[in-house]
Amino acid sequence: MANIRQIAKEANVSVSTVSRVLNGHPYVSDEKRNAVEQVMKKHRYDRNINAVHLSTGKTFMVGVVVPFTNRPYFAALLEGMAEEAFKSHYKLVFIQTKYEENRELEALEMLKHRQVDALIICSRTCQVEVIEPYTHYGNIVLYEQTLNKKVSGTYVDHYAVFKQALTYLHAKGHDKIGYSIGRLDGTNSLQREAAYRDF
Repeated sequence: MANIRQIAKEANVSVSTVSRVLNGHPYVSDEKRNAVEQVMKKHRYDRNINAVHLSTGKTFMVGVVVPFTNRPYFAALLEGMAEEAFKSHYKLVFIQTKYEENRELEALEMLKHRQVDALIICSRTCQVEVIEPYTHYGNIVLYEQTLNKKVSGTYVDHYAVFKQALTYLHAKGHDKIGYSIGRLDGTNSLQREAAYRDF
């Protein structure tokens, strides 16, 4: 396969012009763009996306850490993230952990080794103190409240929402109310339990 220098030589343009054509840069004359495209077509040239990532320092991929992909709650989160990522020309890499700490650590190592540009951790097993050092390698967002932490967070106030739901059910005449959760020790689970007990 021809390389970028050979294409530039055959199209009678500079290497930087070929690079601009490959990256869809608008400031290339139609004549030069056509010449480059014809040579690329002749040699069946496709750009090496890994080389592009190396040159830009970005993968345009975000790792999304979820314990399970087949649960309605996480499926809804993934759908919303996928839509937003597409709008910003990013791709998502799903890492299913099943709440196994070693899998979560593998995702953090992917960030460290520049396999992804950022991580979104929807439900974690690792302690925040384990996660925080990895913020040196890229952005990490936890799907929980992270006040006084070095990690960013976005969250639903599970305490307030759960209490609102309980109030609604009680107003409808229900006095015996139970609830079920996926795990007992999750941050959001503890907030729901606190709301239930307080109510």
